[in-house]
Amino acid sequence: MPAGLAGSRLGAIEVLGLPLVAWGVIAVLVVALAIVARAERRLRRRLARLVRRVDEGEEALERIEDALVVRRREGREVASGRLLAAVQAARAARPEGARDVLGRDVFAWRALGEAREGSYAELGAGDGMGDAPTALFESLGWRGLLVEADPAKAECARAARPGCKVLARAIGGPGTPPRATFHRVEGGRSEPGLGPVDGLAFLTPSATALGPVIAAGARTRAIEVDASTLQQALADAGVDERLDLLLVDFLPGAAAVLDGLGSAALPRLVLVAGAGEEPRDDLGEPDERQLVREAAERLGFMSAGRYADHLVLVAPDATDVLERVRRFEYGVGEISACCDARSPADALGGLR
Repeated sequence: MPAGLAGSRLGAIEVLGLPLVAWGVIAVLVVALAIVARAERRLRRRLARLVRRVDEGEEALERIEDALVVRRREGREVASGRLLAAVQAARAARPEGARDVLGRDVFAWRALGEAREGSYAELGAGDGMGDAPTALFESLGWRGLLVEADPAKAECARAARPGCKVLARAIGGPGTPPRATFHRVEGGRSEPGLGPVDGLAFLTPSATALGPVIAAGARTRAIEVDASTLQQALADAGVDERLDLLLVDFLPGAAAVLDGLGSAALPRLVLVAGAGEEPRDDLGEPDERQLVREAAERLGFMSAGRYADHLVLVAPDATDVLERVRRFEYGVGEISACCDARSPADALGGLR
C-alpha cells in the first residue's frame, strides 16, 4: 500500500467521533496543563513560605524597634537624671542669686565627659554672682581661674568664688601692653537682642560693638587696667596645666584673645559668647564673629557648631569631646525647663 494512502487512512480513523490526530493534540494539552498545575502548586508553596518569612521578618523588625524605643527611653531617663543632677549641682554651687540661664555649665560638663576633675578659665567673669557658668566646676573641685578687667567686679568675684583664682586684668592679643584702656558701659536701656547694656565692657571697642550701646543711650567710661595675653595671664596665675574649658564671655576682642594663647596647649573645649551667629559682610568693617573663626582656624581648632549664641571650638586632639558635643541634643529652653525639675521624671518631661 502506498505510504501516502496509509497516512491518509490513519488520519481518517475516528474515535468517538474525533480524528485520532485530534485526540493526540488533546493528550498533549492535558499533559501540559498537568505540568503547569504542578508548577503552580510548587510556586504557591514557595510563595507561601516567602510570605511567612516576610511576616516573621516584619515581626522581628517590630520587636527590634520596640526594644530600641525602650532602650532609648531608658537611655534618656538616665541622661535626664544625670542632666538634672548637673543642673541641681550647679544650682547648689552658685552663690545666692547667681544662675547660668543659658545652661552653659551643663553643656560643657556633658561635653567634657562629666569629669570630676579638670581645669577651666573664664574670661569676662564679672562679679561672679549675676552669671556663673563655671560655678559647677568649682563645686566639683576643678582648678579654676576667673579673669575680669573691671577691678571692682574682680574684687566681688574674689569674695563670691573662693574656690578659684581671680585675676583683675584685661586680656588682649600678642603685643598687648601691661596697661591698657578698658571701656566700661554705664547707664542705657535694655535693647532687644542685647539685653541690659549697663556693665558691658570692651578692651578694643569697634563701631559694630559700640553702635547698639550708643543707640541704647548709654555712655562709656575709660579705666586704666592691667593687661596681658591669655598665655601670660595663665602663667601669672600659676596655671601650668592644659585647660579643659575656656569660656570667653565677650565678643569684641575675642579673636585677639585666642591669638594670645601663644604656645600654650589648646584648651580641649572653648565657648565664645556671641560668636555663634553667622558672620555678616554688610557691617562696613570686619565682623568680630568672622575674626574669631579665622583665629580658631589658624590655631587648629575644630568648629563644633554653636550652643545658644556661643561658638563651640574643640582642640584637634579632643575627638571624644567633639563626639559628645555632636550628641548633645538639648537646647537652652530644655535645660531651663530642667532647672525647675525636682526629679528625673520631671526632668525627662521637660526634655521631651
